[in-house]
Amino acid sequence: MCYNIVTMMKHSILYLFLPVLGVLSLLSCEKHEGNDNCRVSLYIDTDLSQTEILSKAAPPEDMVFSVKIKDQTGQEMYSFPDHREMPQTVTLPVGTYTATAVTNRDNATAAFESPVYSGETVFTTRVNATTGVKITCSHACVKVVVGYTDALKELLSEYKTVVTTGTDEGTLVFEGDETRAGYFQPGILTYTLQAETKQGETYTATRTMDKALKGADFLHIVFDVKDDTAEGSGSTTGFAFGIVVDETLNDIHHQVNIAMDKGTPPTITPDNFNPDETIAVYNPVKVPVVLDVAAETGLFGLCLKFQSDLGTVYGFDNLVDLLHVDEVTAQALRNAGINWSVNETATGARIDLTEATANLTYDENVPVDHAVELTVVDNHRQFVSQTLNFKVYSKIHKAVNAQLFASEQEGMDKVVLTGRYVTETVPEGMGLIYKETGASDWNTVTADRLSIDLQTKQCTYTVDLPQNVDYVFTTALIEDGAVSEQGDMVIHFATQPVLTVPNLNFDSWHTSGSTQYPNASGGNSFWATGNEGVTGFPVNKDSNTIPVEDDVISGKAAKMTSIEVPVVNFAAGNLFTGTYKTNITNPASSVQFGREFTGRPTHLTGYYKYQPADYNGGKDYCHIYIKLENRGETTTTVGYVEIKDNRTMTQYEPFSLKVEYTSDLPVTHITLVATSSADGGNFKGGVGSTLWVDEFDLLYLYDE
Repeated sequence: MCYNIVTMMKHSILYLFLPVLGVLSLLSCEKHEGNDNCRVSLYIDTDLSQTEILSKAAPPEDMVFSVKIKDQTGQEMYSFPDHREMPQTVTLPVGTYTATAVTNRDNATAAFESPVYSGETVFTTRVNATTGVKITCSHACVKVVVGYTDALKELLSEYKTVVTTGTDEGTLVFEGDETRAGYFQPGILTYTLQAETKQGETYTATRTMDKALKGADFLHIVFDVKDDTAEGSGSTTGFAFGIVVDETLNDIHHQVNIAMDKGTPPTITPDNFNPDETIAVYNPVKVPVVLDVAAETGLFGLCLKFQSDLGTVYGFDNLVDLLHVDEVTAQALRNAGINWSVNETATGARIDLTEATANLTYDENVPVDHAVELTVVDNHRQFVSQTLNFKVYSKIHKAVNAQLFASEQEGMDKVVLTGRYVTETVPEGMGLIYKETGASDWNTVTADRLSIDLQTKQCTYTVDLPQNVDYVFTTALIEDGAVSEQGDMVIHFATQPVLTVPNLNFDSWHTSGSTQYPNASGGNSFWATGNEGVTGFPVNKDSNTIPVEDDVISGKAAKMTSIEVPVVNFAAGNLFTGTYKTNITNPASSVQFGREFTGRPTHLTGYYKYQPADYNGGKDYCHIYIKLENRGETTTTVGYVEIKDNRTMTQYEPFSLKVEYTSDLPVTHITLVATSSADGGNFKGGVGSTLWVDEFDLLYLYDE
């Protein structure tokens, strides 16, 4: 079914009469210095009965024309902004002239129900003769109407169409069932349908006319739903266009058939690297960075946005569309090392930034950050973005991290310093240097004292250092005991008592009656669970936080399951540092979080697996977090970091959470929590949600 708007429009003609009179009894002709000058009487008939209007949008009765008269050289003889204020007579030398008339609305803008009329004519003044001058003013702009079939409107809750010449002034929005006609400057028009289905899905589709429209053209845009059930049609997505041009009437019909299935959104696939991790570049060593792009419905845009001075150096803008760049820009991009190719069907592309990594600017003293964002847009205006972050170093070696461990020597920390090189072989003089913050002299560690892994290219050195001291360290090239080149990545670390929490690997459990406890003995001695509330009166069920040995990383793991219970209706599986004592009258107060602890770890690491149940119209979430507090007169959160996840996982995944410290107050308590339902504290969640955790660890690891 196709809905057509059938309105025909010819030229709208306005006759402007300019009687030009020679020397008769009606007026005089004078000679001055050998020139014949005629007084010309200008008369414009604005009676709309003399205006032929065959369109719906007739000019209003107060239409105002500006009139100009120019001679053959283009010199303006007269200009009248308002034809109604023209004098009865003007004087012109005998000769040939051009008269123009145009309505005063700005033809460079677009407007509803406000057409522009213009025309011109050439006339000649003669002595002793009367010449009638007629200016035919026709439509000088493009008329546009937009319609939607009933079949399409039945599927949509909201819809509008934006028609534009490419400028803000040349843009009109046809909201819903807009019946007014829009008038535009001649040229190439682009129109965009923006709609929302009754199911809440947004839909955007844009098309640009393949040829320029001229004045007096009448464009009918009709949107219809595409029928994919016709015999032999198969299932398709996209747009089908039918264009009918009646040259006689200047009517142009665009029928746009819309398939509501948008197809699979575009994808960006990295070639053997993790795009979410910062990419280290050691100038001038290149790093392979290749991205494969796929767009089932076809590529509409392939945009790169640079947060880098690469464009400034090589001469291109910080935002470019690789599908629509001119030759000069394309060459500048290739000179910068940015290469790309698009397949024959324009449904896939490959972007290679490998050469560009060697052209990213660097600083001799500090690493320099760069970022490139790739956005892929398909023909249904679905899009996906990926940002690549680069850190560029000027040296072929860098410091990686400093990690603290408990030392056998009292008052000392065992510190492992790690650096890395990027060349094929170990650089000549590779070493590490460290010192107390503010000290003038470095402690040097030459290659013969390093433990070097030729596979990972990491160099490590282990040393015992006094606690409660601030240090810095970096890599270096050392010649004859002296530092010839210092690394540009300096890591700061502070030694401190390296404290840990008992049973972080969850291997120690004991049972009392039917209640499982995550400690070697002593009930809820450091770790606690809500098992006592589940196994005791009035619930009388089995523990829902238990040890398992058949699905672990090592030894035993903790398995937590959310269950349905009497009284409070729901109990999440949980494991936490703190205490638990059932309070039937106020169940929420049964849990007391936190144990005394004075360490300041940098990371919580471990493994987890989660299988969520349905909850609250979606999936349940597990929750794992560490909170470090100062409990004095008031309680202040010193450091915190968490995971919330609702993915269904078939195997354990590692995690490493870097604690975000927000206070310099000393730590007095630590709270570690793992639960199978994030809303379990409110006795809510998905019954059956299950979380496994294993091999937690607290790290004292300092890196960049």
